Amino acid sequence: MPKASPLINNFSAGEFGPLARARVDLDRYAASQELCQNAVPRIQGGAVKRDGTHYIAEVKDSTKKVRLEKFVFSNEQAYVLEFGEEYIRFYTERAQIQSGMAAYEITSPYDVLDLFELSFCQINDLLYIFHEDYAPRRLVRVSDTNWDLSEVVTLDGPYGHLFYYDINTNVQIEPSSATGSVSLTVSAVGGTALSATNSGGRYLINHGGLASAVAFKTGDLVTLPGLATATGTAGTWEITVIDANNFILNGSTYVADSTGSCDLYPAIFRSDDVGRYIRMLQGTTWGYALITGYTSGRIVTATVKSTLTNTNAKTTFQFGAYSATTGYPAAGCFHEDRLFLVGPQQLIAGSVVGDYENFSPSAAGGTVSDDNSVSFFLNSNESANCKWVVSDEKGLLVGTNSNEYLIKSASTQSPITPTSVTAKKTTSYGSKYIQPLQVGKAVIFTQASGRKLREFNYFYDVDGFRCQDMTQLAHHITESGVNQISLQRQPEQIVWGAREDGVLIGMTYERDVDGLRAAWHRHVIGGYSDAANNPAIVESVCVIPTDDNSYDEIWLVVKRYINGSTKRYIEYIGKPFDEEVDQQDGFFVDCGLTYDSAILVTGVTKANPAVATCAAHGFSNGDTVRFDDILGMTQLNGNIYKVANAAANTFELTTLAGANVDSSSYTAYVSGGETRKLVTSISGLSHLQGQMVRVCGDGADLGSYTVSGGAITLDEPCAVVHVGLPYQTKMKFNRIEAGSADGTALGKTRRLHRLGAFLHRTLGLKYGQSFDDMYSFEFQDGNGQLNQAAPLYSGIMSGETDMDYDFENQICIMHDFPTPMTLLALMPQMHTQDR
Repeated sequence: MPKASPLINNFSAGEFGPLARARVDLDRYAASQELCQNAVPRIQGGAVKRDGTHYIAEVKDSTKKVRLEKFVFSNEQAYVLEFGEEYIRFYTERAQIQSGMAAYEITSPYDVLDLFELSFCQINDLLYIFHEDYAPRRLVRVSDTNWDLSEVVTLDGPYGHLFYYDINTNVQIEPSSATGSVSLTVSAVGGTALSATNSGGRYLINHGGLASAVAFKTGDLVTLPGLATATGTAGTWEITVIDANNFILNGSTYVADSTGSCDLYPAIFRSDDVGRYIRMLQGTTWGYALITGYTSGRIVTATVKSTLTNTNAKTTFQFGAYSATTGYPAAGCFHEDRLFLVGPQQLIAGSVVGDYENFSPSAAGGTVSDDNSVSFFLNSNESANCKWVVSDEKGLLVGTNSNEYLIKSASTQSPITPTSVTAKKTTSYGSKYIQPLQVGKAVIFTQASGRKLREFNYFYDVDGFRCQDMTQLAHHITESGVNQISLQRQPEQIVWGAREDGVLIGMTYERDVDGLRAAWHRHVIGGYSDAANNPAIVESVCVIPTDDNSYDEIWLVVKRYINGSTKRYIEYIGKPFDEEVDQQDGFFVDCGLTYDSAILVTGVTKANPAVATCAAHGFSNGDTVRFDDILGMTQLNGNIYKVANAAANTFELTTLAGANVDSSSYTAYVSGGETRKLVTSISGLSHLQGQMVRVCGDGADLGSYTVSGGAITLDEPCAVVHVGLPYQTKMKFNRIEAGSADGTALGKTRRLHRLGAFLHRTLGLKYGQSFDDMYSFEFQDGNGQLNQAAPLYSGIMSGETDMDYDFENQICIMHDFPTPMTLLALMPQMHTQDR
């Protein structure tokens, strides 16, 4: 019976989906797991327990969804924005910004149903916000409590096609004046013999005399003063074209036939055109005006922005591309010192160089310069809407709901200009309304269904772009669809996503010359979302850097069920537990808070009794305190003393038994250090009222308590206390391909009889064949010292099992303590039967 002792020292492939779990032929198989929950695979090979979430605040209205978005001016000035229904709130430095005694907020136009379709691009203190159903907005930060949100009114464009409604040059617009506030009136295309007859209960209009003058199309609007006896023909109508001479008045009711003369007006204006530009040509000079009022389909009022030259009828004109009628840009980005906007539909518009809200296509005389606005439509065989745009070294990358495009200059190594631009379709996968991420040289975008994340990347070997499916081996990881993604760059590069069902997913990602390394993991946040004890739901995720740029914080909106009510909380995942973090500072509870009232030490005497100096310490005689991080008199570090003879800024040290502490023989105090009071009463927990919480005190698991009156009382005093909801780290490894003397080990019975684990800075760990039947590794208990946590363990532990022979024998690892865990390797010992 063959024996096997494989070394499993690489977990960097993350979860494999059910359809990939037999791919033992893949190099990544040995590094994969069937389940990687609340653990983060590291690129180096190990896996660490996810850090807990810190509670910040409840959202404005917990009955409605909100969306988080970053605003990063610099590492020192990074904000998280809470977008709710028609408002924005602000957070910085791990706290909600207050004005007076209330949360600072501003109003916004966005409906709650549209929040996750918003797109953003930022430059300095200015954030542009886009949505296809809203005019673009500009959010400007003046100070922490002074933000301004206003509608962007672009200058002179961008414009759509000439004659937007596809009516030919016989259509004329007559301005009442060349400057100032004017009326714009569409001229009649002719007073000719018209006839009205019955067509299925609607009026059929024959306009034979105009057939050569106007190219009407179905969906156009026309205005009729009315035909005699043809009651009900007066008004503005949408038409259905029958042939070159006839159209039907949609929605009309036939009453009687009629023949006679009647003016016919193209109704080119819409009530939603208010706020839209119209550009008109007189001779060789262009002028434009902003439509300010609607009278009818043929008459509007407007304010002239650039002179219309005279009041002659204009036969060449363009409408502004953006309006409530046509839609607005879906996304934007900065590229080659232009602001590029994409949408509505497939319009691409780039601003004047260096003037991001000026879209003038030419000088007034029609001269087009290289720095004028760029505007064109993507060519496609199908109707598609732009979803996103990203600036890349190869050019401008654009995603629609059907295709992906590369837009660049027609001249190699030259910038895009109005006369030098090409748009090439590169791939055809299509996108969802989720802002993509630039990760290294790649763009990660979400495919239209929300089920796949694709890596849009240029490859030199094919001199083109490819879109690799990043969920190819973990197709299950996005099973309910993704609604938002965000990028953590430090300490490792991880793409985070909020799934529609509320599970937080992550992809540890690195691409270099050796290829792609990607590991998917899922995170089930501690607590419940409803009375049926379904897991808490993550509804939004964003990432901001810390002020020292040492790591990135992950901010979440979490839907919870607290004390019989639905709550939505803003929470964040802070500094990862690493070599620089003390054991007592490891934070492994969710929706948690920390009690840590550190007082700076400025001196300790070498005397009997020792006297500590701590300005305004606030201690009373009999309080117990602990000292940490003192330089010089290190004999005090980690020890607990009682306070005696307390004065405003000093106090004496005694043992817990009341004896004086004689520091005469200690090393002289040099500098620094902190002292903390040990407490048993922890308050400020009203956000967890009625919940069973887990407590970590001074680095040790103190068990579970129920929050009552917003507080808990500990069984023993501690100096640093973390209180929050518990969560479990679970890893289930795929079937081990080892131990067979003839071919694969899959399909052969095996028995795991011992398991070794290589750990780093870990306290507590369970293992077994299932999560319902587990063994525990034995850790040191703190040497029996009062108020001392067992130290974190680094090294190898080994334990026996009594597993039976079967086809599975998969290893399960679980960590359900509020303490750290880093798993570097597993060393199973097993027998495999070759029959």
